[in-house]
Amino acid sequence: MLGKRHGFTLVEVLMVVVIMGIAGMIVVPHMLQASSLGVQAASRAVVGDSLYLQSNAIAEQRERRIVFNVGENWYGLYDTSDAANPVILKANWIGSTTGDRSYRINFGKDSRFEGVTIVSADFGGEAYLDFDSLGSPLTGGSVVLAGDGFQYRITVAPFTGRVTISKVE
Repeated sequence: MLGKRHGFTLVEVLMVVVIMGIAGMIVVPHMLQASSLGVQAASRAVVGDSLYLQSNAIAEQRERRIVFNVGENWYGLYDTSDAANPVILKANWIGSTTGDRSYRINFGKDSRFEGVTIVSADFGGEAYLDFDSLGSPLTGGSVVLAGDGFQYRITVAPFTGRVTISKVE
């Protein structure tokens, strides 16, 4: 008695090839716009760090601040309970250009975000956003990042701290 043979029929293989072809036709046009990937990655980094900072404020029951330096093209995370002596908020900081061990992302020096610039940052007339000990932002506002002809606005809602990203046309 012969055992049952396992394998794929020609029809099954052709269906997989057709499905992969359709998926490729959808993905390839998006990959051609890869020049926007740097500014998209930078936007995701700002969103991630903002959410981290908000969570850290709640966990530690301390005020936290994210500062945007438009002129020098960096942002950093700080503990504002002792403004003269900021503490490390992440163990592995990236792109720190100063002697202090605060967490900073310098878009001009970090190869992951090559060509990305901070266009503007406005949080109630300031270039920083404070989170209270409950994780609520003291003001709302937005920061605009640009790179390779693309601009993205990251908006933080007052009171709730909801963070959204939108493409600036």
